Amino acid sequence: TKILRNQALSHISTDCSHSVVKCPFAPHACAFESARKDMSAHLTTATNAHLDLVANKLHLLTLQLQNNNSN
Repeated sequence: TKILRNQALSHISTDCSHSVVKCPFAPHACAFESARKDMSAHLTTATNAHLDLVANKLHLLTLQLQNNNSN
């Protein structure tokens, strides 16, 4: 596929299947990075790990709220 020079940055940041991207669960501590084309396989195989990460984060936020409400 030919990419026009003025569209190259947009292609790399949003479309290019070879660009390395962070897992969408990175804000929840998933450190996985891969080519965009390989991310769907990670999301499929890491579902339980991602649920654990989100559950842990929710638990920490719940504790923080309880602590803030008791002060």
